Amino acid sequence: MTLSQPIRTESLEFIQATPFAYSISLGSGAAVTDVNFGNQFVLGEIHGAKWSDANGDGVWDATESPMAGVTVYLDQNNDGQWQESEPSTTTAADGAYHFSGLRPGTHLVREIVPENYRQTSPGTQADFYYAIDGFRNHQLVKVNAISGAVTRIGNGTGIPLTGIALTSHGDLYGVTSGSNSLLYKIDLETGAASLIGATGHQLGGGLAYDAETDTLYTVARNPTNNAFALATIDRASGVANLVGTGTFNLNAPLGVALDSLNGQIVVFDGADRELVAFTRAGVATTIGFAPTHSQGLTQNGADLVMFESNRAFVAVRPNGTRSTLAVAAESLSLTTIEFVNREPFGPKRQWCARS
Repeated sequence: MTLSQPIRTESLEFIQATPFAYSISLGSGAAVTDVNFGNQFVLGEIHGAKWSDANGDGVWDATESPMAGVTVYLDQNNDGQWQESEPSTTTAADGAYHFSGLRPGTHLVREIVPENYRQTSPGTQADFYYAIDGFRNHQLVKVNAISGAVTRIGNGTGIPLTGIALTSHGDLYGVTSGSNSLLYKIDLETGAASLIGATGHQLGGGLAYDAETDTLYTVARNPTNNAFALATIDRASGVANLVGTGTFNLNAPLGVALDSLNGQIVVFDGADRELVAFTRAGVATTIGFAPTHSQGLTQNGADLVMFESNRAFVAVRPNGTRSTLAVAAESLSLTTIEFVNREPFGPKRQWCARS
């Protein structure tokens, strides 16, 4: 501490102030007013750096150079893409970057990988599928989208879920179909399913999530005409709300997926092996056919994907052709599948950030 002006003193004594409190002497029957408190939100910062990993080992070696001019951003909606509304910065000559004025909490930090480069730190995990295995008490499983390795989570939900969807908030939801259709939230660590509520409609099989509108979609019977219609589901209550009047070209829905490339919700009709697409306004069109003996429906960013013959994940196209993407390492009886483009969760400074 530096005094604002010189003083001459013979002794000093430190007096501890009362921390963050008023000291009020209150007499009998007295009232003291304006005992007010003010608070300023304490903001934080994230600092890191970017380098050219010449040997690809994910470690910044002394001989490796920093990279300037690389865009780093906060992925606020966790979609893996930078939007203009999201905070961003570029790395300096020494590779450094920082974000300031951040509220406490978890921030996903990503880079826009420069052309002709691949990201080595932090290492990216393989894409995978979440699925429900009817063979094992409707157990939640993860299946590696490349190797087919199966990871089982928990001991089974005990609930015949016919649709699951993962939101950009990292929450996994599941629905049952039939006359008493229910919405559940599934714990990704334990695989346990917690009931949210009744949908109020007879749902078909399948559930999809639209990150652009933050909406859960499914299909449900329209009680006025008995046709299957597009429906949204309230994640807080479980209640389903019809979108449009429905279509009579859909008889046995067994899977629902968001086709993000075309901005539509695609439904697999198990009765006719048809693919029916809904606009977000609920208008339906038959767009093609799916392979026989397939179930579940999701999208991997390029193709619609289904599960068939208890082992294979296949890309399906409206013309009826298919190609095998992965084969599960063990036999499964999957009632629903959800493709996940790498693990969507992470700590602060998740992507290419060096403290």
